[in-house]
Amino acid sequence: MKLLRIATTGIFAASLYGTAFAGDANPIEMARQVGFVGCDSLIGSTFEQALKSSDRRFSVNYFDETAKTSIDLLVTFGKTGDTVWQTAHFEKNGGYCYSVVQSMIAEEGNCAGLLNKDQYFKYEDDSAGALWSKNKGGVTKLFIQSSNSCNQIFVQSDKQKIAK
Repeated sequence: MKLLRIATTGIFAASLYGTAFAGDANPIEMARQVGFVGCDSLIGSTFEQALKSSDRRFSVNYFDETAKTSIDLLVTFGKTGDTVWQTAHFEKNGGYCYSVVQSMIAEEGNCAGLLNKDQYFKYEDDSAGALWSKNKGGVTKLFIQSSNSCNQIFVQSDKQKIAK
């Protein structure tokens, strides 16, 4: 069984992965370093908000055998008490770059009340304690209650032509 490789920019410790330092991490460069090229525009637009933050940390996860066609990027950014967690899977196939992105924020309050006030997302269903909603653009948003806060998870897909 092959180990999942984790590579990041910055100083490497004597472990399987390193860390990217605040403000220095660039997901496009990290993707290029492991051989994943041609999807710069999609990677850049996916992490547009994270790249504006001066406090961020990225990692790239990949298998050596598939790094040229498939990687995952993970970032946390924001500030204490207002942190965004975002992970994205990027894949190349048939002349296109595809992404599936999951983002999570936490907000104090009751999930049902927050969903009711959300003018962009409409309730679809509930299952196993999660409220499922969707917006007009097809983005799914889950609301999951955790004590006094509501975890909100956004899931969306995108694709762009591979750059030559």
